[in-house]
Amino acid sequence: MAISTDAIAGRVTRFDIGSEREIDSARIVDGPDSGYLSVDPGKETLAYVSTDPTATGRVNARVELTFADGETEVVEHVLDLKTGPERSGWGGGNGIYMLETDSNDESIVETGENHRKVYVSESDAALSRADIEAIEGKITGDYGEWLRDHPEYGGSEGRALDTDSAMKLWNTITTQSEEPTSHWLLFEQGYEYEPGRIIGRGVSGEDGLHPVHVTSWGNGDLPELQSMFEILQARSDFVVVSDVAFTDGIRVLSGDNLIMEDVKFSQDFFTMQGSDHITIRQSEFIDNFRDAPVNPGGWDALNDRVQGVYASDVEGLLLEQNFFDHSGWEAGYDPDGDPSDPHPPSKFSHNMYIQYSTTDVTLRDTVSMRAASFGAQLRGGALAEDNLFLDNNAALNFGGGYAVGDQKSGNYTLLNGNVVTSGAHKDADRIGAMTLGIDDYARMSALVSNLVTHVANPDDPAEIERKVWETAAVTENGSRVFDDTIVHNWDTPRYPRGTVQERNTDGLDPAAMNEATIQNYAAELLGKSDATIDDLADYWRGLTARGGEVDIQDVLDFFRDAFEIETSSRSQATTLTFVPNELGEGTRWDNRLNWDTDDLPGSVEGDSVDLNGSFVQYLGTTRVDGLDFGPGGILAANAGSLYAESVSGEGNLQIHRAGQIWFGGFEDGASIDVTISGGRFVNDGGMNGAIDILATGGEVVLATGGSLMDLTDGTLRIDGDTAKVGFDGKSGSAGFGLSEGGTLEFVARAGEFAQIAEFRTGAFPSGDVVSLVNLDGGDLAINAGGIDGNGSFDLIEVDALIGTLEDVRIAGLGSRDAEIVLDHEADILSLRLSGGSGQTSITVVSESDQEASSAARQWDALVSGVDLPEAETPDDTVDVPEAELPEDEGAGEPDAPEPEEPEEPETPVEPAPEEPEEPVEPAPEEPEEPETPVEPAPEEPEEPVEPEPEEPTDTGGDTETPSDEADDTPDAGEEPSETDEDTVEAPAFVLSDGAEGDNAVIQIADPSGRFDLADMNVVIGTDGGDDLRGETGIGNLIRTGGGDDKIVGQDGMDWIEAGEGKDTIYGGTADDVLYGGGSDDEIYGQNDNDTVIGGDGSDQLYGELGDDVVIGGAGRDFVDGGDGDDTVLGGSGNDMVQGRAGDDILLGGSGNDELVGGRGADQFVFDVPSVSDQDWFDVVWDFQGGQGDTIVAMGPDAVDFTVDVTSRMATLSVESGGEDIEVAYIFGSDLDALKTVTEAGEYTIFG
Repeated sequence: MAISTDAIAGRVTRFDIGSEREIDSARIVDGPDSGYLSVDPGKETLAYVSTDPTATGRVNARVELTFADGETEVVEHVLDLKTGPERSGWGGGNGIYMLETDSNDESIVETGENHRKVYVSESDAALSRADIEAIEGKITGDYGEWLRDHPEYGGSEGRALDTDSAMKLWNTITTQSEEPTSHWLLFEQGYEYEPGRIIGRGVSGEDGLHPVHVTSWGNGDLPELQSMFEILQARSDFVVVSDVAFTDGIRVLSGDNLIMEDVKFSQDFFTMQGSDHITIRQSEFIDNFRDAPVNPGGWDALNDRVQGVYASDVEGLLLEQNFFDHSGWEAGYDPDGDPSDPHPPSKFSHNMYIQYSTTDVTLRDTVSMRAASFGAQLRGGALAEDNLFLDNNAALNFGGGYAVGDQKSGNYTLLNGNVVTSGAHKDADRIGAMTLGIDDYARMSALVSNLVTHVANPDDPAEIERKVWETAAVTENGSRVFDDTIVHNWDTPRYPRGTVQERNTDGLDPAAMNEATIQNYAAELLGKSDATIDDLADYWRGLTARGGEVDIQDVLDFFRDAFEIETSSRSQATTLTFVPNELGEGTRWDNRLNWDTDDLPGSVEGDSVDLNGSFVQYLGTTRVDGLDFGPGGILAANAGSLYAESVSGEGNLQIHRAGQIWFGGFEDGASIDVTISGGRFVNDGGMNGAIDILATGGEVVLATGGSLMDLTDGTLRIDGDTAKVGFDGKSGSAGFGLSEGGTLEFVARAGEFAQIAEFRTGAFPSGDVVSLVNLDGGDLAINAGGIDGNGSFDLIEVDALIGTLEDVRIAGLGSRDAEIVLDHEADILSLRLSGGSGQTSITVVSESDQEASSAARQWDALVSGVDLPEAETPDDTVDVPEAELPEDEGAGEPDAPEPEEPEEPETPVEPAPEEPEEPVEPAPEEPEEPETPVEPAPEEPEEPVEPEPEEPTDTGGDTETPSDEADDTPDAGEEPSETDEDTVEAPAFVLSDGAEGDNAVIQIADPSGRFDLADMNVVIGTDGGDDLRGETGIGNLIRTGGGDDKIVGQDGMDWIEAGEGKDTIYGGTADDVLYGGGSDDEIYGQNDNDTVIGGDGSDQLYGELGDDVVIGGAGRDFVDGGDGDDTVLGGSGNDMVQGRAGDDILLGGSGNDELVGGRGADQFVFDVPSVSDQDWFDVVWDFQGGQGDTIVAMGPDAVDFTVDVTSRMATLSVESGGEDIEVAYIFGSDLDALKTVTEAGEYTIFG
């Protein structure tokens, strides 16, 4: 009988392994369909990590136990996953953008292939246009283009340009560039500049490792840039800004993958919204306040609000090692707001204001002090660790996002190792809370090893007397799962309602606690017995101005020592084991709670790690001696860099965006699958054995100088032409061997193949290796289906190419012949396609005996110099992925083995629908001071610099209304086509009696006329659980019966129909029609313009890329159009309908639906067939009329729709029998834009 355990989707659950006998070993025989299961080191418990908060229901697992006496037992477990209170689960750190850092903890910014430096100066030596013309003569034509063609100007410090000339050149080589670049713009230190706009529309770096870089050069104070820094209008990607100062603010409205490092912000604030993957580190935000009120008549708390940093609608925000001081007010203010006095504080101004609509937020190693109100508002939830909150009116709060029914929209919060001290008591008009510590109004939060102490200096009676108001040290929250916070001396006895808030201090030394004040720390640090908080702030400001950093750990340890808060203090290297912690997400490498030592790998030189079969999301810069994946461990790296001297275990490595993984060696028996779409994978030692690599993007360095990868049991598959694969290094020989049992596979995409060759990574600025490839009896597989026509393609080009191939298989030829040319003289392996009938031939061009002998000696010398593990004999039962070879394309290779099934397209381990970003103001603000009535504060504006909340923006123009076939909606005054999403007919095809397999006769209803039925491959499943894959290079007709099926289309136009059962369908490329049938299905359209229909059941439908039509049908569906201009219909049931990027049409249908448009001009459509019998209610998120969003309401002639706009939401109503019936709530950034554009009979448009 299976053991049942209750669990919460999106959280960690730990439960007994299922036996009381002494267990010698345990292994997971069958893992769960969703989430990750691992055996804890003590072998008494299991850890189940659910990373998808929407994946509810039952999951099964089987664990084999081996007892001390040698007996075995298989234990079955069933986990019943319930919906959790936070819709977005935990912030897993996977959205963070980070580069490798050097020994000084500074980001290493590499240059790519399209790189140029532009030096700028305001010194007398800087070259102006007049100076250059005095040298070159009169410049005619475009000045920026002339400078572009004369790289000697601006290309060095000695020929730095003045600001006007430099910006002409910069804008020419970035904004006008047809390709992304990794250009650098460098301002000389010690000067002030007004450069204007630096990042033009759409200016982007080459990729995550080779960004555009704005920085400085020379000696002196940071260059002061007095123009607002903006990224807006068109999306920019991969930008790094470092070592500069901004005094006119930052506005990032359409930028992804942005790093701000060692930057000084003052006099205006940093606003970011609608942008993802943003990192701000080692920077300072000081004196962000106004010199004069917006209204000359006097200071206004709301209109004059100022933040240090404001974030809204951001996923993946990292704030680390920053210094915040004095945002939103200036000393000497008048509490009554006299305009002749300095800026007064208010409850609307904070050091950090992180909105409800943010997710995956991390705040660490930061000082936040002397804010007008909050040191940090983390409204969407966060991982906040090792921060100091000093002398703020309120230290910090966290809320978990907006309230959405029984859930909240954001992330869970883990607060670990923070110190709050000195509760400020600044009073002014609409001041909000004073002396507030930690305000927790989130769900299932965890507070670990935090300290709140000394609301006032116990040695200063005058300060105690001033602080009249007392607020909570830690607010109460009944849903909190853990809290060991120590509270000491957070009382103001003068306040009549004052209560003693002492917590968790029993057994501690009272004298030590009372001596642990920030004033005593400052006195010790500064050597000044009467040091104050202001003295400490001045010292820290001077330190950062000189390029130093606040030693945050020194401050925290001062308090922790007095309060006996334990922290890891290892001095010896060890092997750290990953053990998912129930108080957090259970996946993050950079969360010390997940390691059995309570600190991070690499804290001591010589550390090793054991992933213990867990899923781990990597982040940071780390070097370890050993990396053991354990049984089935998964390591995912989207950012940062990990170097492992040796690798062991059996696992999976996933590298994306800007992640870097370096292997220095491969131990005997290791078996690793590597998937890379971005970032970098490097073999920096000896690798052979069971290695499978799938490269669709990024960089794969097969070997650096003095290194070798010998593929003896596995496949290197290079899919498309985006990935760079080959060799780089400082010097020496770098080799790749393809031995017996190994397969090298090339797949063409969009008319191109990638190539194995030397290439410049940027990690080795002056790389010069000798590249060697030995085709030592391995197999070559090629899929040429992505090539139209004929041509010649060099697949390998190296310094020395030796050896011969055992077997060659080529798919996708059609009516072409293929010739493989193995040219040992030129050291090139190439493919030549010509007209023919699918024949394959091999031509070998020999080199001289002397050259062949020299190349062989080079290879032997490399092999003898590399420490390779002993290669195991290939196991004939091991699945080796091969090129997809249809049966009719094997001519010319009569003895070739039958090809294996094509690989399933790469998909996430846990397909997790991204939660919608929430609007700015859907609900009244959380009260900031429970004891004192405080007026609710409005949300931050969507547009900085002097914004008003929900500023109205008028839009006009025609709108469109969706129908079953995505018909165009008529212009205003015309009658739109009817929509009835519940009666959409599923695609169907019928087999003739007795027909089966490829001989089947197909009858299919295809009103679109898109499919060439006579030229399609037919795949028919059974009533069991099928695993079906179509052929490449041709359209597929695939149908299954009952059972839980997995169906994979390929690169043709596929028509896929699943029957009953919980099915998973992948469309692949081209325009597909995908139908799930009954039960709860998952369907992924993937690329191009797909039609995705869920049918009955609670389905998860993803259009993904392209202009898709996605229809939920009956059941409670999650319907996601993905990027592109999509038509998304929920159907009956309570659905989540999401458009994402693009101009989408969204229709919820019957039931209580939620509609989220995302970016773009979206249409939210309401069809009311019967108002008198109305039994549904919808919610629209992120309405943005200023960006072209519209509301389209449809119904009978007698129905009148009205919209009522309040300060926080709009209500859409219909009239029936003289009574207004509410049918929808609408939340967004500019609700005043909701006005009736036209009213014509059966429909009304608001926008």
